Amino acid sequence: MELNPNHQVTRTVHDHRHKFCALLMAKFHTTHVVISLADLRLLSGKSNITVRELEDGIHLELVDDATAERLARAEGDRPA
Repeated sequence: MELNPNHQVTRTVHDHRHKFCALLMAKFHTTHVVISLADLRLLSGKSNITVRELEDGIHLELVDDATAERLARAEGDRPA
């Protein structure tokens, strides 16, 4: 679920999550990843991913719900 689905970056990356996974796996030089229940627990409240396009590339960040809401409001393009 996107907090601001009408935002340009959100619309651009919406159907490309699998490519981000592939890029991260390539970046960390692996072709196989197992996500366990213990891994899911590592999120500990930071289960929102922000995507920002900056000069040096695409920035992904894990943030908590309150931070995600604040950033979404600041960026705009939220549904009416």
